[in-house]
Amino acid sequence: MKQLYLKTFFTISVFLLGIYEMESQTTEDFETEAVNSATFTDNSQTFTISSTTGETYDVFDATGAGWNGSSVDNRFIENTGGSDGSGNGSSFTITSNGGVDFLVLDLYLYCSTNSLGNHTGTLTITGKKEGSTIYTITKNSGFSDPVNLTPNNGFTFIDFATEGASDFTDDPIDELVFTSSTSNLDYMALDAFRWNTLPTDTAPPVVQSINIQGSPTANATSITYRVTFDENANNVSTDDFTLTPTGTASGTINSVSASSGTTIDVIVNSITGDGTLRLDLNANTNIIDDSGNGNGTNGNVAAFNTGQVHTVDRVSPIVTSVSVPANATYIAGQNLNFIVNTSENVTVNTTGGTPQIAITIGATTRQATYVSGSGTSAL
Repeated sequence: MKQLYLKTFFTISVFLLGIYEMESQTTEDFETEAVNSATFTDNSQTFTISSTTGETYDVFDATGAGWNGSSVDNRFIENTGGSDGSGNGSSFTITSNGGVDFLVLDLYLYCSTNSLGNHTGTLTITGKKEGSTIYTITKNSGFSDPVNLTPNNGFTFIDFATEGASDFTDDPIDELVFTSSTSNLDYMALDAFRWNTLPTDTAPPVVQSINIQGSPTANATSITYRVTFDENANNVSTDDFTLTPTGTASGTINSVSASSGTTIDVIVNSITGDGTLRLDLNANTNIIDDSGNGNGTNGNVAAFNTGQVHTVDRVSPIVTSVSVPANATYIAGQNLNFIVNTSENVTVNTTGGTPQIAITIGATTRQATYVSGSGTSAL
């Protein structure tokens, strides 16, 4: 059995990773935990301590041998059950009971040889969720001195915001594994374990945007709006939406691409008239998130009416009048200018030839040939 000498004051300050903006952030210093216990409970959450190397990690008590983050304390996690040999490393795991996700902010870990001397090993800390690796921290230098107990009573401070390749303090896990599989890092002790629970979701989904997909023409009979939520939304259906028109434009909300998701397409067809169409989300729908927020639970999904507007032009232009030349005497070779007025701007296509209109002069039919005005309502 591995004994800790009282003069060896080491503190494993396990500050659970991640400075997360949550009221339930807490530090477990193990001072109220039962000695020799393989479980500990902090902030109503129970964790289990286990070893994967044939050793026995549990709560240990040695006066002044721990570190609570600012001063010495007495209890911490360490291998009180003996060693499986020297030079082959050590390993233990902290798992949340019930698979509850948690965030680790930082911690203190005492690392040494079996004889509590300086080691030359590599420490690996792995955060896992449902058996899959979420992040890994590897450390082979910068350890506190376990012999002279400096600093932090010999405990090494490990900050999960800066120690790894990125900030891991916002990455939920349900298992934290400490491993030194090679060399002589054969002894570890953990204290001041700082951690957070995940924030409680009490807000309904929020629509972030309603945008038209593609570039539909003004005379399109069908268009697609994409509705984007800030989180997964459920119970989405056509009756959650309304078309807001201007002019004579109208259409039918035909279908939604899915009843749940973060992005849902809404199909509008049977478009007619002239004007604009905008797709709005109604107030007081039955849309909820995965936690059940919405439809009266913690409020409702807010109405949304600032989405993209589609211009509709489904009515063909008509000739409203024809302006004829002034009454006068005209001689051969003179031009007679006619202006054809339309109900809206028109584009003249001369690909198949220049357009003409028939004019009756006396008893003779003549052809008036198009000259200009394409893009306007006067040709």
